[in-house]
Amino acid sequence: MNLHRTGAEGQWASIPQEDQNTFQKIASKTAGIITPGNTVSAIGATLVTSGLIDVKRGDSTKGILKIGFGRLADIGDGMAAEATGTKSPIGEAVDVVVDKSETIAALPILVKSGVLPKNAGATILGLNSASTILGTLAKKRGKTLHPSKEGKVAMAGQWGAIGFYGLSEIAENSDAPKLSRGLEIAGHISIVATAALGAKAIIGYTQEALGPVDDEQVAPSRNSSR
Repeated sequence: MNLHRTGAEGQWASIPQEDQNTFQKIASKTAGIITPGNTVSAIGATLVTSGLIDVKRGDSTKGILKIGFGRLADIGDGMAAEATGTKSPIGEAVDVVVDKSETIAALPILVKSGVLPKNAGATILGLNSASTILGTLAKKRGKTLHPSKEGKVAMAGQWGAIGFYGLSEIAENSDAPKLSRGLEIAGHISIVATAALGAKAIIGYTQEALGPVDDEQVAPSRNSSR
C-alpha cells in the first residue's frame, strides 16, 4: 500500500535538475503543489463534492456513482505520485486533508438522506475525530503523524462500507429488494471490521503522538516541499 511517505523533502529534491523528469521539474517549480498526485486528488474531490450535492438534491443514484468514482482517486493519487517520482510531504498532507474533508462533509448528507445508517455514521465520525485530535496533538509537540497502514486500510474500509450502503440504495431505487438487503448486510459487516481496524490504528497513533520526539519525527518546516 502506498502511504505517500518521502521524508522531509520531495523525491526530486536530491535529483539534479537536468536529470529530473517533466513532472518533477513542474513540481520543483511550483513548490510541490502541481503534481500528478495532487491533480488526481483534486479531480476526485470535485467528483465527490458534486455527488454529495446530487444526493442532497434527491438524486441519490447519480450522486452515489459520482462519489464512488471520486473516491477511486484515493487509490489513483498515490499511484500517480509513485509512477512519476513526485511523492512529497505536501502530497501526503493533501491526501490526508482530502480524505478527512470528504468524509466529514459526506457523513451528515448521507445520514440525513437515509443512505448511511446513523450508527455507521457515528462510528466513522468517531474514528476520524480521534485521529484528527491526535494529529493536532502530535503537531503541537513538533511531530508529524503519518497515516499508518492500518489507518489507510480503515479509511478505505469506511468508504467501502459507505459504498455498500450506497449500492444498497441504488438497488432499492431499482426495485431489487433482495440485492439491496444483501448489500446493506455487507455494509454492516464492513463497518464492524472497520471499527476494529480503526481502533487498532488509533492506538498506534496515540503511542506515536504521545511518544518521545526525535529528529525524524519532527514536522518539516513550511518551506519543505514534495
